[in-house]
Amino acid sequence: MLLVSCMVLGTAALMDLPLGFMPIVKEPEVDVEANFPGGQPLEVLDRLVRPLEEEVATIPGIKELTSRAQPGQGSLQVRFGWDRDPDLLRLEVREAVERARGDLPREVRYIKVEGDVSTPASGAILQGRISAARDLSQSWPLLDRAIRQPLERVRGVARVDLYGVEPQEVRVQLDIPALRRHGITVEEVVADLEANNLDLDLGALRAARRLDVSVWSRFRDISALEQLQLRKGLRLSEVARVTRAQPRLDYGRHLDRKFAVGIDVYKEPRANTVETVARIKQRLDEIQSDPAVHGIHFLIWQDAAEEILNSLKGLRDAGLIGGLLAVLVLLFFLRSLRTTLIVAAAIPFSLLVATGGLYLLGQDLNVLTLLGLMLGVGMLVDNAVVVAENIYRLRAQGVPPLTAAREGTRQVLMAVVASTATTVIVWSWLLVTPTSTLTIYMGGVALAICLTVACSLLLSLTFIPLCAARIRERAPTDMGRLLEWSLPRYRAVLRWTLAHRTLTLGALLLLAASAVYPLSRLEKSGEPRMRQRAVRVAYDVDQAASKEVLEGYVEIVEAWLDENREHLGYENVYSWYSERMGTMSMLYLPPDHTDDASVAELRQKLRDSLPQIPGVKLSVGEKMWDYRGGGDGPKLVRVTVRGEDPEALQELAIQVGHELSALPGVVDVRTPEDDGQREVRVKLLLDAARAVGLDPETVGRVVAFSFRGQSLRPYVAEEGELTFLVGPDARTARSDLTALYALPVPAPGGIVVPLATVARFEFARVPPSIRRQDRKTSARLGVEFEEGVNAEEGKARVQAALEGFRFPPGTSWDWGRWGRDREDVLDTMLRGVLLSLAVVILLMAALFESFSQPLAIVITLPLAFSGAFWALWLQGHELDAVAFIGVIILVGIVVNNGIVMVDHVNALRCNQSRVDALLNGCTDRLRPVLMTATSTLVGLIPLGFTGPTVAGAYIDSLAIAVIGGLATSTVFTLVGLPVWYTYIEDVSALALRLLPRRHTNRITFGERVQDSAAIP
Repeated sequence: MLLVSCMVLGTAALMDLPLGFMPIVKEPEVDVEANFPGGQPLEVLDRLVRPLEEEVATIPGIKELTSRAQPGQGSLQVRFGWDRDPDLLRLEVREAVERARGDLPREVRYIKVEGDVSTPASGAILQGRISAARDLSQSWPLLDRAIRQPLERVRGVARVDLYGVEPQEVRVQLDIPALRRHGITVEEVVADLEANNLDLDLGALRAARRLDVSVWSRFRDISALEQLQLRKGLRLSEVARVTRAQPRLDYGRHLDRKFAVGIDVYKEPRANTVETVARIKQRLDEIQSDPAVHGIHFLIWQDAAEEILNSLKGLRDAGLIGGLLAVLVLLFFLRSLRTTLIVAAAIPFSLLVATGGLYLLGQDLNVLTLLGLMLGVGMLVDNAVVVAENIYRLRAQGVPPLTAAREGTRQVLMAVVASTATTVIVWSWLLVTPTSTLTIYMGGVALAICLTVACSLLLSLTFIPLCAARIRERAPTDMGRLLEWSLPRYRAVLRWTLAHRTLTLGALLLLAASAVYPLSRLEKSGEPRMRQRAVRVAYDVDQAASKEVLEGYVEIVEAWLDENREHLGYENVYSWYSERMGTMSMLYLPPDHTDDASVAELRQKLRDSLPQIPGVKLSVGEKMWDYRGGGDGPKLVRVTVRGEDPEALQELAIQVGHELSALPGVVDVRTPEDDGQREVRVKLLLDAARAVGLDPETVGRVVAFSFRGQSLRPYVAEEGELTFLVGPDARTARSDLTALYALPVPAPGGIVVPLATVARFEFARVPPSIRRQDRKTSARLGVEFEEGVNAEEGKARVQAALEGFRFPPGTSWDWGRWGRDREDVLDTMLRGVLLSLAVVILLMAALFESFSQPLAIVITLPLAFSGAFWALWLQGHELDAVAFIGVIILVGIVVNNGIVMVDHVNALRCNQSRVDALLNGCTDRLRPVLMTATSTLVGLIPLGFTGPTVAGAYIDSLAIAVIGGLATSTVFTLVGLPVWYTYIEDVSALALRLLPRRHTNRITFGERVQDSAAIP
């Protein structure tokens, strides 16, 4: 009845279990973002970022404060400890931001403060590109009305963002000469516009009833704005041109050689991703039938629902294939279809009941829990195999079915309980390790594994004996030709190793020590290997160019790509060009050609034949480095130089880059000068300025107004608030260097002087953005080494070079966030392995009531690690977070076979000598050891060699680590464990004889066996 109830619960839970992508993690981080229209990085840093830092830094408990100043925008990331409530943290940061608002420029209006929800699906659930033969950059009203608003009304959608097209803005373009003729200043015009465009709350009248009082003065339309009376007889339209249109953008994008607009769709936090995306696609089909959008095409770029379903499908298929292979292995060893089917029943039963456990614990069925369930498939049959095989062995000796079921289960009871306990408790380190996103993700995998093996234990101790007692099929008296041939030979090998213990152990320990070589060659990484579908082509332009010039370069490359499409084999080409953020083209392969070999082949074809463009250097992959070195770029050693002055720090970083470029094996060094932009700096000649009555603030205000205008209170239109700007007339104003030199600057006394008479001009290179950490400015470098130099070797060379470099006072260097994140992940890996080992040893010590026997079993782990590292290195994998999960799983399952063997040997030693007990016990357990190990190995083969992904990350390294480690540890368990067992016992007995002993009536382990003499 218990089993039936569990199955009913699992079936009901499977129908209602929510389907998700990845666990939602509320990280203790608050992000602050504010727009500063027209601000340059240095200005954004001084006027926006630093005031925000000063207030936010007063909040107690901050672990890390990271900020960034870039053109027109400033942002902060505030990290706290995981013990803090993210919702309360957001309120504290928002209060600090409000305290700083009085010190911020008036152009800064809305400041976004939000928490950080970390998951690969926390971004847009659907990304697309809207393309058309015509230019859509001026089509905001159409795209907003016909596409954005209908999608935002879809159930489950939180917001829809369009980029590459902006809402209209209202701009008052002043005729500066006309203003001078009428004797009116720019400041007076701005004051009149602000005074007539406001909405203020004046309080309330309280008489018989309450009445709120406000003053409202808004422009009803553009014509009302044009009729604004500046002074008697002078209206705004006489000295200015009022326009309402989309602003000019300094960036653009192409999709398959057509102008494109980006669109991102975000879901509500609790909405189901798959269902929401399905509703979005249905609405898109309806939108396409609208005549207003005729000729506009919508291409889905990234689909989170498809990623979910593909990940789940890949894991499901790998699990089904692995389960089938495991069943075939059981049939090969048991040679009984009924017994095999009984054992195989543990797989669907355990998975079904485990889903019920997930449901009761409030979990959902996401790619991580499914990965845990799939990994459990290889271990599910272990307990059932041990119980069924022991019953099966007794039946073959002529024991009646009922007696064989009872005695067979009793004999292995402690062994299967201990094996399951080690598999479960090996994850207990997650309870004491500091919380992080990595541990939360691993906890989802661990929970599923623990539930499945616990369910398999329940089934093995109840259902397996029950069915075995009622089997009418006669058990075969032989074990098959292979085992019949293997048993005497294994017994002979075992006898030889027991007679040559030192030689045997020396050879096995030498094999374990060989792991040092692959471990030193393996690349250690905190980031998993991601699936690639695209190859990047980067444009390195010699001189700063306008958007139109950059678009011309892109069109040349796209035309060449289109001519060679068949040879290159790509499906889509997407290009991005920006005056500030660089230019690139992305070539996307068809979905069925996203393997590493296809990506490498396309990359090589591009390198061999890219067109030549004067003034532009095209590179494939290497120049498109991101923060973690992902994408299709190389692996980099990253260095962060810290100081205070951004410009001096940039020069210092360039010097450091030149020093590092001379290191042996360095292919290239990425320095800030590679990203820098040129700017003209206006430096006031103080004596000349004072002579005409000017000061730096007045000159700066005039220059800023002339080239970027001034923001006013938003203009309220029918569709909402629009940006409201006032500036010079674009038809008459020039924006080149000549115009800058000749810029008229009004001075006291009614005189106007050219800017060149009171200022000098310098050219400088500044970074496109300025990064700071813990209120200190930082500049980053990336060092690429040649093939064969891993990150550890590269770090050692860089560190040696920088330790000999003289840094100016107040500056320093470190490995930056790359180094911290990498070290945190590696420390978590090492801590997890060590804690797992300690817990497993303590558990077995409690079960065996001895410390020597757990040590004899745990010694199999060095061979397991050796096999894992060799397998990862030979297969070309990294020791990343995914492979680390495999190493943790090894700790839990490698000792299981040792527990089964040692438990049986201990039972035989009550009536046999130590040598006979070892020979007979290991021989008896040869078949279950081979069955459990082989079933687990073949169950992981699909996962290790079919290349499934989870959230775009390859997880085959996990299976490779387990396969390699389990294979070598199994050999060591069968051959080396008996030898090590005797060594440990002899050393323990010798130590007990040498230590002083008090008289006691307690019976020791050595007294419980008949023969504890050393083997001659």
